[in-house]
Amino acid sequence: MALLMKSLKIFAVLVLLIFVLLIAGLAYVWMKPELVINEKNARWALQYAPDNLKISWDQLSFKFESPDWTHKRIQVSAKNLCVSYAPRLHTCAPAISVDVAMAFTNWRPKLEQLREVTMEVSELTLNLPAKEAAPEEPKSLLPDLKLPAFSEVMPQGLDFNLIGALHLSAKNVRINFPEGAPLLAQAELVRLPSDQTSELNFNLAAQAEQEGTFAAKVQSNILLDSQKISVNGKAHVSLPSMSLETPLSVNWGRDLRAQAKPLIRYGKIKLNPAVDLHWSNKELNVTLGDIQLKNIWRKTSLRLQSCAVKATLDSEKGYPAKAGLQCGLRVTPDKNRAGIKNVDTVLTATLTAHTQGKGASERLRINGQAELSGANTFLQAQVQLTGEVEIKLQKPLQLTAAKAATEIHLRIPDFVVWKDLFESTPFAVPAPLHVLTGDIELDVHAQLTDLDSPLQADATAQSRLSSKNQKLFVKATADLETLGKILKPRGLKVHADVVLQDVHLQAPPLRLAVPPQVLPDKRFVMRKDLDIIEEEKPAPTSRIPFELLWSVNIKTEKPVLISSNLLQSPVPVALDMQVQSDRKPQGKVMVQSFPFEFFRKKATVNNVDLIFHPDTVAPELSGKISYSNPEVNIRILLLGNTQRPIVNLESDPQLNQQQILSVLLFDKSLDELNEDEVNSTSNMSRAVSDGALGLFSLMFLSSTPIQSISYDPNSQSYTARMRLDDNTTFSMQSNMTEQRQFTLRRRLGGNWSVRTELSQEDSRADVVQTLLEWMRRF
Repeated sequence: MALLMKSLKIFAVLVLLIFVLLIAGLAYVWMKPELVINEKNARWALQYAPDNLKISWDQLSFKFESPDWTHKRIQVSAKNLCVSYAPRLHTCAPAISVDVAMAFTNWRPKLEQLREVTMEVSELTLNLPAKEAAPEEPKSLLPDLKLPAFSEVMPQGLDFNLIGALHLSAKNVRINFPEGAPLLAQAELVRLPSDQTSELNFNLAAQAEQEGTFAAKVQSNILLDSQKISVNGKAHVSLPSMSLETPLSVNWGRDLRAQAKPLIRYGKIKLNPAVDLHWSNKELNVTLGDIQLKNIWRKTSLRLQSCAVKATLDSEKGYPAKAGLQCGLRVTPDKNRAGIKNVDTVLTATLTAHTQGKGASERLRINGQAELSGANTFLQAQVQLTGEVEIKLQKPLQLTAAKAATEIHLRIPDFVVWKDLFESTPFAVPAPLHVLTGDIELDVHAQLTDLDSPLQADATAQSRLSSKNQKLFVKATADLETLGKILKPRGLKVHADVVLQDVHLQAPPLRLAVPPQVLPDKRFVMRKDLDIIEEEKPAPTSRIPFELLWSVNIKTEKPVLISSNLLQSPVPVALDMQVQSDRKPQGKVMVQSFPFEFFRKKATVNNVDLIFHPDTVAPELSGKISYSNPEVNIRILLLGNTQRPIVNLESDPQLNQQQILSVLLFDKSLDELNEDEVNSTSNMSRAVSDGALGLFSLMFLSSTPIQSISYDPNSQSYTARMRLDDNTTFSMQSNMTEQRQFTLRRRLGGNWSVRTELSQEDSRADVVQTLLEWMRRF
């Protein structure tokens, strides 16, 4: 027991001795720190540094001053200090100067004043390593946008009175990325004198550039204290496709408020809106000043007026739990277009959001409403959209539920305004519709019930257009439905019903003094030629990426009236047609009864019906034209189809075809005709029987002063000669396929005459010749 007590005493004495020696050593180092902290010991310590860490300098000095035994002033300076940590970092600083005042109070060292910090970095190269793919724990992708007060992030124990002069400079900063161009930068931070000792006043100048990506330059003044920070300056950012230059003012205290007026250039577009930001831990509000887009189309400008977004943040997770948008839209057409005024509309939107579940089962549910409304003489519009979506908040983002509905109402109160707007453009309103006035309305309703259902929509359009001699009252309804699920649609199905309620159109003025072109119009292709074209046409290189099924039903509530200067009364046409994408048209086009001058005689078109059958190539033709005089009633029956029309002539009392034609052509019985008239009647009868003369040829010939008609049944070609005046005749010859010839002959006097001929063949160029003739009969 005595031995144990003696051992404890010896141990206690040793501990006390060690403690005294430690205190004495620390006191000696505090009084004479230059014996431990010096350049020689620093170089000695470098031999224990890692192999990839290299530190070198030209001069390193430590100066210590001791005003009394509790205070110490330390001055450190270095020249050409370089640090290399391979392969990540290399930097060199030509000059470093630090001046610090320390105090030893309550047995602890304490920073009394940071008198000066000056550092000039001439180069800094940082090589960033490639990120290693590592499994990530599921985490919410919702951003926490709550912004705390500045005092909550600023260390409150920091006494700004202890900080003196500060000058930091970094040049030739280079950051190398695993991929892409390096980032080049430089910066300088200088403290300025301040009237308040409790705040710091800095000037910051910095610029950065990454080739092919961006270039940025910032100059600002920073005023900082323990409760707030203020930044005033300007910034310039250039991207490959746009540039931004703006003055900037930011104040962050209890909340953050920022103002800017950026000048944005994007191609030929230049914007200069005012931006106001208010951000706190409860809300995030952004307000934009007027933004004007000039000459977006035909000198029309678009102005966004006082657009504001206001969001309330979730008190727990910080995401926008409720957000609202309000924005004014003004469209200003070209001032030179009379009758078109500004189009003012207002866009409003509201979103509400909340989360459900936690961890991997966390979902975000968003409900939204949007409305666009406005009215003037150019356009009246109201658009309403409501919807709800649910999103999984872990990577990858996934839409798990959705439903939406929209209602659109558009009205053009004055069609003339739109006609003037599109005049002299590829979208100009064609004649005869360009003289119509009135309004057009469109209503659209669309609905999506869930992600497993198709998108369904229906639309109704109504036109009420009219002029002195025309009307266009049309109502159209349409149903649209996607095929399959909305996220992976296989195609689109569209059905439309068009009702022509009251339509009266004026055909362009026509003249029959000059005969129609016998060569078929290039816009109309014969069936046999169409077959050749389809064989030669190469297969399409691309097709619609989804299936499109469409069908259209067209009906007339009352017959469409078509007026022409060639007709004494309008032509009534009734329609009942069904057209579908996967089958041939079917239905009827029915020309109803109207008076008609046929061979300079008053006749009646009783009906001309085109009947479309789904199993035939050409529509069936069925029609009747009637002519009566005191002696005979003549009926011209149209049968067959449009490719092979058949013209039958009937009469009461019964006459043969040649006798009927003699009455129609010359208003004489067959016994009263001269030799030339008999030949013409006989030739026309054979031409009609052989199908060389169809309905439209008969109609044209009926409006001309026919002198004679000859017909060659072998070649199935006919020649018609017409008398234009006492000295001029015109003749045309054609087989209605490959050969045509037109001849104009005029007597000059005596035996002299001049003849001009135009010969056309499909296989060679047109031939025109003019002959001066002398003719004498013997």
